[in-house]
Amino acid sequence: MDQVISGNKFEIAFNIFLLLFALVVVISSVFNLIDTESYFLYAILGILIGSGSITRLYQLKKIHNYIFSLWSVN
Repeated sequence: MDQVISGNKFEIAFNIFLLLFALVVVISSVFNLIDTESYFLYAILGILIGSGSITRLYQLKKIHNYIFSLWSVN
């Protein structure tokens, strides 16, 4: 069971890192800090990565709550 929890902690940390990276990409493309002509595509890419990361964090939270609800029954 400890491996499942440590794996979930890693996945949570990884998704938080992806979310922060996506926010930096979106912010830099909105303020045009990336000097390319495809900054709109970078913003869309950042939004897609961020939304996927938020979705996965929500799923992990549901799994985390389910696992600890099973422990509290015993």
